[in-house]
Amino acid sequence: MKKFFLMLAVALPMFFMASCGDDNDEDALSLDQISATMDYGKTIKLTPSEKKGEWESTNEFVATVDKDGNVKAEHVGKATIKYLKDGQTATCAIIVNATNTYFDTPQNWGSSVAQVKSSNFVKEMNLFVDKPDQLMYAINSDLDYPWYGFLFENDKLDGSSINFPTTIGREHNFTEYYTQHYKEIESEEDENGDPVRVFINANTVSEASLAMKLSVELGEENIYIATTMPATHVNNTKSATDNVAQRAVNLFHEAKKINNLK
Repeated sequence: MKKFFLMLAVALPMFFMASCGDDNDEDALSLDQISATMDYGKTIKLTPSEKKGEWESTNEFVATVDKDGNVKAEHVGKATIKYLKDGQTATCAIIVNATNTYFDTPQNWGSSVAQVKSSNFVKEMNLFVDKPDQLMYAINSDLDYPWYGFLFENDKLDGSSINFPTTIGREHNFTEYYTQHYKEIESEEDENGDPVRVFINANTVSEASLAMKLSVELGEENIYIATTMPATHVNNTKSATDNVAQRAVNLFHEAKKINNLK
C-alpha cells in the first residue's frame, strides 16, 4: 500500500505539469501556417487563432499583407509575416521564388577564381577570357550568347554579369525577370549616350543587399550587359555600380574582340 501511494504521489505532479503545458500551448496566439513558399505574384491567406489583431511584414518589398491576412508575393526574397495581439506575436516565414530565372548569375560573393572555375554553373560552358581578375564564359565553343562575366577584387568575386542581345531579352522576357527581382531607382545615359539603368532588390538603397546595373551597347545588334553586385557596393549605389559595371563593360569589349578574331 505504501508503495502504491508513493507512485501516485510522483505521478500526480507530473500529470498536472503536463496538463498545464498543454493549456499554455492552446492559449498561445498562432497562425494556420508557420511557413510558406510562394511564386512571384501569387497570394495566400493566413488565418489567426484569434481575431482583432494587427498584421505586419518585415519586408514589404518581398511580401505584403492586408488587414484580412492576405499575403501577396511582391518580389523574390524572404520576409516574415507577423500577427500581433495583446502582447503576443505569431509569425509565418515567407519565401518568394521567381517564375523567370533565365538571367540568373552566380552571387556567391567572395569566391575565388579557382572556385568559380570549378563551379557547376560554368561546368558545361566555354571559358574564353581568363585573367586573374576577370573571366568570361560563353554557352558553347561557338561563343554564342549569352556570355557570363565574373569580376574579382583581390581574388574575391565582387560582380557577375550576363551579356545578351535584345533578341534573347525578348525571347526570355528580361523585363519580366528584373520586375520579379528588382526595383528601378535610376535611369540615365553614359558618356557615349547609351542608356543605363540601376536597380536594387529593396524599396530603399539602405535596405538593399543587391544592385544591378543594366547597360546597352548600341550597334547592329544591341547587347545588354546586366551586372549584379553585392551589398558592399549598395550603400553608395551610383559610384559603386559605376565601378563594377564599367569593369563588366570593359570585359565585354575584350571578349568581343576575341569573338571577332575567332
